[in-house]
Amino acid sequence: MKNDNGRFIRKIPLKIVALITCVFFLPCFAACNTRHEHVWGPWEVTRDPTCTQEGIETRICLTDGTHTETRTVNKLAHTSAEPAIENLVQPTCYADGSYGSVCSAELSRERKVVETTGHDWGEWEETADGERRVCNNDPTHIEIGSIGFVDMQETYYPYNRKIKNYLTDENANVADYATGFTDQAEAIKIKWRNNYASTSAQRFVYSLNADFSDAITVDLEKDASSVDLYNLFKGEKYYCKTVAVVDGREKICTGSFNTADLGPRTIKLDRVYNARDIGGYTTASGKRTKQGLFYRGGSLTKSSDTAYDQWVGITEESAIYMRDVLKIKSDFDLRTILENLARRDSPIPDATLTYFGVSGYTNILTNETEKAKYKVLLQALSDRNNYPVYVHCTGGADRTGTICFLINALCGVSETDLIHDYEFTSFSIYNVRSAVKTREQGGNGFYEFYEQLRSDYEGDTLSEKVYNYMLSIGLTETEIDNIISIMFEGI
Repeated sequence: MKNDNGRFIRKIPLKIVALITCVFFLPCFAACNTRHEHVWGPWEVTRDPTCTQEGIETRICLTDGTHTETRTVNKLAHTSAEPAIENLVQPTCYADGSYGSVCSAELSRERKVVETTGHDWGEWEETADGERRVCNNDPTHIEIGSIGFVDMQETYYPYNRKIKNYLTDENANVADYATGFTDQAEAIKIKWRNNYASTSAQRFVYSLNADFSDAITVDLEKDASSVDLYNLFKGEKYYCKTVAVVDGREKICTGSFNTADLGPRTIKLDRVYNARDIGGYTTASGKRTKQGLFYRGGSLTKSSDTAYDQWVGITEESAIYMRDVLKIKSDFDLRTILENLARRDSPIPDATLTYFGVSGYTNILTNETEKAKYKVLLQALSDRNNYPVYVHCTGGADRTGTICFLINALCGVSETDLIHDYEFTSFSIYNVRSAVKTREQGGNGFYEFYEQLRSDYEGDTLSEKVYNYMLSIGLTETEIDNIISIMFEGI
């Protein structure tokens, strides 16, 4: 190749160029990369601190200006002067207030919440519509307070309208009414209106006595407006009151109502059906039989008849209720022990379980073995020490229906009430029971039993005929009279 003077020169090999580069330039690179100690300049503020933000300081190495170091500077404290207030919203009785807090140096802003003052109520004053009180914080805030019963009926029925219509129909065919039922008992619902906004608790109190002695108390939610009542005695007047606790004081409304005398006293128990009290009926003597002594119903537990397994099995709460409220001492099971799956203890705590293994209807009139069994059963029912008693079979319909019919007939209960009490099973899970249908017509045997009882035994009344039947199977007059005494006078 030629140089700048136009002369030809020889081309230098690349290996020679590389060697020259290593010899002359590498020492220079090494010298430049030799580690050195920083020589720092003074700190300088590169971001000023404020009340709400930290500042930053920076310094530079004097040996190499590309090397820097930073550190934070603490936030400034708010100035000691009072903060400025802006956008003030005053609190009210109902709502929180607020304002903006501004540092006097105007370096920061903060929103503050002022809690609601709440009402400062004055004293309640009587008015034509109840009571009123005025808030001392804001006299435009007025609370009107009143409490009173709503739609209080003179008489309540512990079952629905269809059952009531059956009981009042003189020519009723029970099958026409007994559809769609699983349980006979229906709540008696007492309603009221409570306008006291500051109510903290409520309770409902009811009693058979005007002075509320022996009262039953039901604790309620503070905003409750009704209560459901079950298992009240039939044909009785109840006194009641709703008590609302308002600012530590009681506000009370009082009232009274009657329970219907029509039909049986229904008993509501969880997973027990066809339960009721056989007492409370007015008899030929004009006297009423006692309630709360003789209860009848279906099985308390599952049995050899599995058709009702999905329904039956008393809950612990209801079993305790039978002990503590109904006071049941004796569990009289009219079945055999095998029908009750060999159980030896009653599900009712502390109650004595006794098996009688009886049948019902005409068998107790014609079969000597059944007569002997009925003698034992009736003797047990003549003993005051066994009461209150719960008598049952599987459904509380046939065997139970037979013995309950005899007891009420003995006491002089009217034929209408006897029939209603027997047929009332129809309004449960245990199917229709008709007193007027023969076996050929699909009846269960009650009609034949009733007719034979009236034809085979002496007496001017059904009560006398039953009395003579009991004598015929071996009961003494004393034992029969004891049954009558218990049903009228109690224990």
